Amino acid sequence: GDKDLSANFRCFVHQDTFYIAVSVNDDVLVFGEEKFGDGHQDDSVEIYFDGNPTVRQSQNTPPYGYNSRRNNYDKNDGQIRLSMDRQNKVHLGGVGLFGNQLMILPGLWESLGIVAAIQENATGYTAELKIPKGVFVSTPLQFGVTVGFNVMINDDDNGRNRDSKISWSPDLYDQSWFRTEMFGKLIIQPQHEETAPRGFNPN
Repeated sequence: GDKDLSANFRCFVHQDTFYIAVSVNDDVLVFGEEKFGDGHQDDSVEIYFDGNPTVRQSQNTPPYGYNSRRNNYDKNDGQIRLSMDRQNKVHLGGVGLFGNQLMILPGLWESLGIVAAIQENATGYTAELKIPKGVFVSTPLQFGVTVGFNVMINDDDNGRNRDSKISWSPDLYDQSWFRTEMFGKLIIQPQHEETAPRGFNPN
């Protein structure tokens, strides 16, 4: 449950590549219980990107996908979910806008050069992600550039459905997977200006 769940993360940019490391404190780990596409029901980490937060797709666009919920994702936006199967292999799920569909297929994020790892430890697990700039961002990753960003942690304590979820950017109704206005913002800065990990606990 949310009382036994907390996390913090670090992220940095090097040679036009995003690196994110998330440290999760969780007393009960449940991986590999769900099929592809349902990884949010297990313990998992979700990374959200908006490569150009100054542009928002119109809220008046016709609804499509995921039970006709309206979304404002565009080609610069995405949700990347890191989960692990029973053989300790990491899988990347989530959603992105491909054509006019909000979707993901097995292996698609990996085919774009995204690399991930999950490692269990005494207090929970760590999740790491490497994202090439070109996946979401078209401008150079230089000081002062702002990107939309969020990190969410799914928690499963009993092998059934998800028991709780926490979010770095406030998102009470769990809408980041189709609404980018739920994201926070990251500003690329010199390393000495931001050294402490960003933490978050249940809302």
